Amino acid sequence: MIIKSIIESRSEPQIDGRFWATELHTHDDGTEERYNTLFDEGTDVESVMLGRAAAMNEGEQNRELVL
Repeated sequence: MIIKSIIESRSEPQIDGRFWATELHTHDDGTEERYNTLFDEGTDVESVMLGRAAAMNEGEQNRELVL
């Protein structure tokens, strides 16, 4: 289960307005996952991060059900 998700860094916008952001997700067992993503100008990066964390948690729950 994800216990902490943060936006670790965000680049200056490129000439077309897009920017890079790095997310860090920490699981309850201590493992970490980083995602570097190029976003369009105006994207709500925090919403994307929270959605990714929710999807990872759902995937973990589904694996637990199968075991």
